Amino acid sequence: MPEIRIQDLLETINKDGIEKGEEQARKIISEANEKAAAIIRDAEGKSRSMIEAAKAECDTFVKQGNAALRQAADNVCISLKSELNGMIAKVVRKTLESKMRSDGMIELIREALKVNPSRNVVLELSRNMFDFCSNSLHDEISKGLEIKASDAVRSGFRLSERNGSGYYDFSADELVGLVMPYLSDSLTNALKG
Repeated sequence: MPEIRIQDLLETINKDGIEKGEEQARKIISEANEKAAAIIRDAEGKSRSMIEAAKAECDTFVKQGNAALRQAADNVCISLKSELNGMIAKVVRKTLESKMRSDGMIELIREALKVNPSRNVVLELSRNMFDFCSNSLHDEISKGLEIKASDAVRSGFRLSERNGSGYYDFSADELVGLVMPYLSDSLTNALKG
């Protein structure tokens, strides 16, 4: 009988050991599964954060690129407008200067004198136009028009009051300055298309 008891005792110890081992194994497996699930949740969270950060960075990059592209387009338009304004100003100035070196200048002076028929007017001209105009405007000079050469006038002419109270500037530079704003608006509208 003692052998049976030892045998039973051994079986009981063995059974208890196996059950405890199995319980510990289940516990270890359960803890491992919980840790694995926590690691996966953490990795998924980090992955979502990284994807969201990458999308935000991409959106920012696209917005900055679009803003830079719009600014570059604006700069090109401004530069083009400036270049075209300069070219148009040159054409207008050349056209005006050619008119102011011919009989067209005499016509302009006579028209200006019609608007201001006062005999207290001084006609200021460039030195190279003084002789030409003096010879062509002899009727106006005989009626009291004073003509003088002026270094201040490079092209065109200036009508001023003898007392110095005011003047009308018909120089090419002044006329270009008067015409360009109107051309600039037309040019701006043409560029906007």
